Amino acid sequence: MITAATGRGALYPWRHLGWAIRLFALLFLSAALPDAGAMAQSVTVDRTDSWNAGRLRALPVHVGGRVLTSALPPPAPPRARRFTHGWPGVYFEAAFRGRAVILRFDDPANEYQVYIDGLAPVTIAQPGTALVTISDLSSGTHHIRVEKITESIGIIAHFDGFYVRDHDRARNPRRRSRQIEFIGDSWMTGYGIRSTSRQCSSEQVRLLTDTQSAYPALTARRLDADYHIMAYSGRGMVRNYGGLEPATPMEVLHERRLPSAADPWRDDRWQPQIIVIGLHANDYATPLRAGEPWRDDAARDAAFVAGYGRLLQSLHARSPQAMFVIIWPEQWNAVRLAMRDQILAMARPAGIRRIVFAPWPVAALADDACDYHANISDHRLLANWLYDFIAAQPDIWRRR
Repeated sequence: MITAATGRGALYPWRHLGWAIRLFALLFLSAALPDAGAMAQSVTVDRTDSWNAGRLRALPVHVGGRVLTSALPPPAPPRARRFTHGWPGVYFEAAFRGRAVILRFDDPANEYQVYIDGLAPVTIAQPGTALVTISDLSSGTHHIRVEKITESIGIIAHFDGFYVRDHDRARNPRRRSRQIEFIGDSWMTGYGIRSTSRQCSSEQVRLLTDTQSAYPALTARRLDADYHIMAYSGRGMVRNYGGLEPATPMEVLHERRLPSAADPWRDDRWQPQIIVIGLHANDYATPLRAGEPWRDDAARDAAFVAGYGRLLQSLHARSPQAMFVIIWPEQWNAVRLAMRDQILAMARPAGIRRIVFAPWPVAALADDACDYHANISDHRLLANWLYDFIAAQPDIWRRR
C-alpha cells in the first residue's frame, strides 16, 4: 500500500519503463510538486485489491468515449461496472457527497489524471490492479473526473468505477447537451506532445503522449461538450503510414467499440452535432511501395476520395444531424483541391448538406515534439483555431 498527501497527487509506479525515462520523469515531477502547505487531498493506493463490498456503494458513471461496459461480479459491490477501453481520450465522471472516494483500476499501461472540483489533479500512472482512495476532502458534494492521458491503443485496459462508503451519498453526474466527435491520427492523440525533442524512442513516445492536452480535447472542453476521440497514430483514411497493416486503415477502425476487436460500436444516445475528421497525413506521408494495391499516385488519390465518401455516408447514416468539419491542408496543390470537390460531390447524393473544410494552419506550427509532431503550444494554437472556426458556423449546435 502506498499513501501520499499532495495537491498534485502524482503517483508513478513505472516498473515497465527504462531507468533513464524514470529519472527524467521523477525530476520533472519533483520540480512541479507543491510544498506541504499546499497539500489538500490524500491519496492511498492499495494493490492488494481488497474489496469490502458490504461497506461500499458504486456511483453512477458518466462515460466520455467508447467503452465496453459489463457488470463486475462479487466481491465487487452491487451495481459495480467495468469499463473496458482501448481508444484514447476516454474519461469517466461521477458525483458524490462525502469526504472520500475510491477508484478501481485494472490497467498496467496507461496514465490518468483525476480531477476533484477545483483541486490540483492527481496523476496515476500504470496503476495495475489497484484501489485508489482519495480522502481528506471537504464536506459537501464533489464532482470527480478521470481522464485517460496515454494512447496505448494496442492494450485493452479496464476502469472499474467510483465508490463511496455506505454512509455517503451518490449523486447523478452531469450530462452535456453538446457532443462532438473526432476521427483522426497521431495529431489527435497528442503524440509525444510533452517532448522537447523530435528524437524519441517508442517508450518515450508512450510516456510523453497526452491526448487530453491535444487540440480535440482542448476544443471540446472549451465548448463544454462531451467528446469521443477515435484516433490512432499512424493510421490513414485508406493507407497507413508506410503502407503498413493495410487491412486496418481508419475507414475500417472507426466503427469499432475497441480498436483491437471487430465488435461494432453503437449507442443511440450519442448523436454529435459536430464530427471533425482529420485524415490525410499518413495516406500521403510516404511514397507508394511495391505490392501496395495502387499502381500510382492517381490511383491512391481515387481510393482516398472514395474512402472519404464511404466514411461520410456511414457517419451520416448514424448521425444524420451532424455537421462535418474536414481538416484540409491549406497548402495542398490543385490536384488535392480537386479531390476536395470530388468529396463534396460524393456527399451530396447521400443527403449530406452540412459539410465544411477547415484549412489546417500548418505553417504556424513548430512541430518540434516527437517525430516532428506538434508540441503543447502548437496544440493550444490549434485548439484556438478550431474553436474559432466552429464558433463562426451558424446554428452548428442546433439539432435539425
